[in-house]
Amino acid sequence: MARFIVVAAGVLVASQAGADNLPDVDQGGLAGVVNLPDSVAGADLLPPESYSLSLSSSTASHSILAGSNGESLILDGETTRLALNYRFRKSGKAEFGIDIPYIWHSPGQLDSFISSWHGFFGLPEGFRPQRAEDVLEISYSDVSGQRAELVDSTGGIGDLRLLAGWQLAQRAQSTTALRVSIKVPTGSSDRLEGSGSTDVSIGISRDARALWGMDRMGGFLHANAIYLGKPDVLADRYRSFVGQFSAGLSYALGDIVTLRLQTMLRSALYDSAIEILGEPSATIAVGGDIRLSPVLKLSLAVAEDIQAESAPDVSFQLALRYRPEQR
Repeated sequence: MARFIVVAAGVLVASQAGADNLPDVDQGGLAGVVNLPDSVAGADLLPPESYSLSLSSSTASHSILAGSNGESLILDGETTRLALNYRFRKSGKAEFGIDIPYIWHSPGQLDSFISSWHGFFGLPEGFRPQRAEDVLEISYSDVSGQRAELVDSTGGIGDLRLLAGWQLAQRAQSTTALRVSIKVPTGSSDRLEGSGSTDVSIGISRDARALWGMDRMGGFLHANAIYLGKPDVLADRYRSFVGQFSAGLSYALGDIVTLRLQTMLRSALYDSAIEILGEPSATIAVGGDIRLSPVLKLSLAVAEDIQAESAPDVSFQLALRYRPEQR
């Protein structure tokens, strides 16, 4: 799967301007277990009496060695999230859905490729050159006895997310929606496939069309307030409330291809002196969609951490979306 994503990321990426944005799931080691909301569902809800299906894959590469104030963290390897998403809308202004993820952690099969990628673009390498390739180690400890450790490859169902959206406003050049998600603890926290807690996210999404008078240009803004229940992992360090903001621009090259640029900012998840845990996260994603048919769309993206060690080194995102034509 990881090799397939690498090949796919090398393809020309793009889409027709629409409600679905690039997938940008945060799979950052101990951040990934929280299963934070992403930016895929925009402010445009499905038409009444319709549904959509999507299959998405996100692979994040980790390479961090950090320690401070009695804390120690090693993130080395890869985390992949394969998710099936189903959304539907009957009559009225509400849309509902479910997100079913499968999570697995594995050694860093992409290490050689990512080292070449970072070398070509002059990006920081982290501690990757100091480690053997194709190794999995996710471990955390502190002086109070908080611990998390994973050194063997594993995979299983992650935490399910129940989704809902309400149309707040719909105009010719802008749309606004309220989006809510509830994450339920169906994944194993021992294998870092879930957090062991129930989390709730409430957010406002706003999409804009014909930005700056250009019919082909679009954009979006998302703002989410997230309540985190007490997790099994780092239970004495988690923060109950997290803020997340994302924004993006799109440019349609035609009816088939649209290019996209997105960024995501998130407040810290834990009270920690280690940057990736205790500081805000900032990422940028580039890519887009290819419309394969009137009902099928392929989205691809590559995401990098804007601030070193605030998120995974690099993530490869892919989604195949099926949306039947409205009857």
